[in-house]
Amino acid sequence: MKHLHVISLILSLFSFSLLQRVSGQGSAAPMTQSPVYTAATFKEDDGILYVSTSSDGLTFNEVSELYQDSAPLRDPTIIYYYGKYWCAYTLGDGATSGAFGLASSSDGISWIKVGNISVSIPLVLHIWAPSWFINPSDGSLHLILNCNTSSNLSFAPYEMHPTNSGMTSWSASTLITGNIAFTVTDMIDCFMEFINGTYYLWYKNDSSQYIELASSSSPFSGYTKIKTGDWNGWGHGNITGSNHGYEAPCALQLTNGTWILYVDSSVSQGIVYSTSPDGLHGWSPFKPATFNNPNGCTMSGPDIRQMAIVTPPVQSPALQIELSGTNVVLSWPWVPPGGLVLETATDLTATNGWTTVSNLPPFRGIQYTATNQVCGASRFYRVVAAH
Repeated sequence: MKHLHVISLILSLFSFSLLQRVSGQGSAAPMTQSPVYTAATFKEDDGILYVSTSSDGLTFNEVSELYQDSAPLRDPTIIYYYGKYWCAYTLGDGATSGAFGLASSSDGISWIKVGNISVSIPLVLHIWAPSWFINPSDGSLHLILNCNTSSNLSFAPYEMHPTNSGMTSWSASTLITGNIAFTVTDMIDCFMEFINGTYYLWYKNDSSQYIELASSSSPFSGYTKIKTGDWNGWGHGNITGSNHGYEAPCALQLTNGTWILYVDSSVSQGIVYSTSPDGLHGWSPFKPATFNNPNGCTMSGPDIRQMAIVTPPVQSPALQIELSGTNVVLSWPWVPPGGLVLETATDLTATNGWTTVSNLPPFRGIQYTATNQVCGASRFYRVVAAH
């Protein structure tokens, strides 16, 4: 039996209101809050969901054993959405069930099984390694699955999405496709991200054993492979016996602006990571992430499989305002569901004085940015939850 391990990272900064005043005399100071990253992992031999936290995305502490399904849990991926944490995962070895597992939690600690979600792929054989993706263009939530069938043993990526807020109802499964240069041949551990108006699909080429990358202007079609083979000099890890080498790529922009790519190195080093200034170029050599277990739990670094990271909802203001020459630059994160809307007003005493700022530039990285010219009159800005 082949083992599959996926890394999925989701950054969800949850803030809903901030009022900042801007005039020709200057700008308000931005307000910030230190991030807390919560990682979900599992071990090969027990199928339990483990949770740990980190302040920088590199060193993780306070590991706890939290949740176990009747079938061994594998490849957990978590996200914060609609006021809850959600964890999707592989059921056992991903075969015969025709479904993936789904659990929810209000605090990320106590989990309740939502159910086994059926996958509508004819003759499906394995359903492996789900990973969440929020489309910044509309705030919609999607799950990327890696599946093969009895008529085609090569793995390929599929998309599904919930159709109600309780995630008990789901769409049909749709194959993610590409152009003639994008051949779906044993693509496993697929993870989707969005950078500067382009969608990217990280995956492991299970034939060459390398971590590769494809891109498209659309989220679920039109992909072209852009980084193949040993394009960054990472190699494919130590593939011996039960060690399947580097698997489960997952990229995330940390709140300090650095991009980080986590990879499951199987039994050799556990979770390793690489960093990049822009998420596409200049990736560093892999280094092992640090996992401490001060609570005496039974996991250790080399035993860790699959990591999903989510930042919990924060209550601090999201909107930041800075003065740049004769312009004022406003920035705020995208948050689910639906994102935040930038509004402006010139008079706070008016009952309906707020209007939506239109013609904004596209989402970039983990935030939106808008630039307006400073004028003599005072102007107020706020971000509110989209309706």
